[in-house]
Amino acid sequence: MTVFSSIEKSSTIHDLCPDIWAQIFEYFEIMDLFTTFVSITDAVDQVVFNENNRFLLRGLILDAGVKDVPESIPFNRVISLTLNETTTLGVLQDCCELRSLKLIGKNEWIRWIIRNIRQRNTKLNQLTVATPKIESISELLMPILSISSLHRLEIHTDEIVETTKVSTLATITSYIEQFIFDSDSTINWNEFSHTLPEFTHIRLLSISLIDRNQNSVPSYIFQNLCTLSIGLLEVSFNWIIQLLATTPCLVKLKLTGLVDADGFVVSQKWICLFEPAQTLVRTFVNVSLEQDDESYHCENIQAPLCALNLSLICNGDDNDCNVYYGTVNRWWSLREASLDVQNMIAIEVAADGNCLYNSIICLSGNKASIPSELRVRSLIELVKNENFYHNRFAHIVGPVSEAIKNIARNFSFSELYEIAALSNVLKCNIQSVYPTIDYRSDLNIMNNTFEHAQCSIASKTICLFWTHTESEIEARRSNAGNWSPNHFVPLLLPSDNSQSQNHLDQPKISGSGS
Repeated sequence: MTVFSSIEKSSTIHDLCPDIWAQIFEYFEIMDLFTTFVSITDAVDQVVFNENNRFLLRGLILDAGVKDVPESIPFNRVISLTLNETTTLGVLQDCCELRSLKLIGKNEWIRWIIRNIRQRNTKLNQLTVATPKIESISELLMPILSISSLHRLEIHTDEIVETTKVSTLATITSYIEQFIFDSDSTINWNEFSHTLPEFTHIRLLSISLIDRNQNSVPSYIFQNLCTLSIGLLEVSFNWIIQLLATTPCLVKLKLTGLVDADGFVVSQKWICLFEPAQTLVRTFVNVSLEQDDESYHCENIQAPLCALNLSLICNGDDNDCNVYYGTVNRWWSLREASLDVQNMIAIEVAADGNCLYNSIICLSGNKASIPSELRVRSLIELVKNENFYHNRFAHIVGPVSEAIKNIARNFSFSELYEIAALSNVLKCNIQSVYPTIDYRSDLNIMNNTFEHAQCSIASKTICLFWTHTESEIEARRSNAGNWSPNHFVPLLLPSDNSQSQNHLDQPKISGSGS
């Protein structure tokens, strides 16, 4: 009698197909990829060298520590590059497909590099400049604005040198939509304002630090600006009001930094700030001011701020206070008040894999809706706007394409993609609440409010809580001592809580579109 035994064949790297290698290479730096993997298998070379595969190379960093680069690197497929002035390698002329470029060096070198690339590269979408000192903002910007394909510009500097020299920018059509200016020293708005007429398409403007010495009234009108973030160093409230008068389409405003009490707390002018900004949906406030212990505890100070959803809190740290002639001054924080979920009530829903959709139906009160309807509508939303969701969440929860495959199976567990998609399907904001169990910083995205695309002041917000069907002890016992959620439940405020009308009016599912 012959006995046949089947031996399962083990896979080796030679059995991996090009698609698998392409996914593996996403985790490696370009230099490591070409020094370690090139020529080990035909499939590897097919990925990195065959132009038909269009495998694009991201994250090439060239600085003084890089003495040479592998000759095999196809620079015409590098789409993101960090270039330091200290490098002696001249590869930029070969990087004709660049989408993102970061330059680290002095102003003169940066301007020279930009003048050399602006005619050669017509696909550059994002430029980041890191320079130790800027003597003239307009002189630095002049060659940058000539890059017609540029849509996002970031400038990071340690110091802005005070100068009266102001260069007049030539009339240049710039399509920059996002401008982030990050400086360790304050920016002179009066000089900066000379560059503003060139930013006709700007939609996001972020300036790290503006000081009180603003001699001119903001006059340039930001016709398309939707998001404005500014760091304040004792800038007057009146100046901020004047600035907002130049932003007719502003949707989000973020104020941070150190301020005086006038306008912010004493003789409050917040209504004066909001009244002309009719399109303003969200205002993020996180500023600090100094005053003695008792000054801001009174009702006539606190009540108007609470009505505007602002919270004024004293820092009780004795090590963080100043004493002036016997008076103890402490730091106070004025910030946007967050919705307190401690007193909210969790509502039981079926734990059948459709718990996210069951929670939505529970909150809506629409008994005619079924989970499969919401699942399909979420799926359609993700497919229609796949690039948007992938760019936003793929680095956290993986590719949206894999999530779509999972969502297509009824009773499959839900994740972050579905929450974000449902906010747009239902046209309401969804506040995701994640428990502080085994909490890590990368879970911050789970404690977040997902706003729908047409979010407005009248938009409703519903709350969903990540939890587990078992007790924490049992959940850890079945998961090697770790805890992770496997269930969603809806949260409601007690019926006698006045906040419930402000935050938790439920949207009608039947009336929302995908």
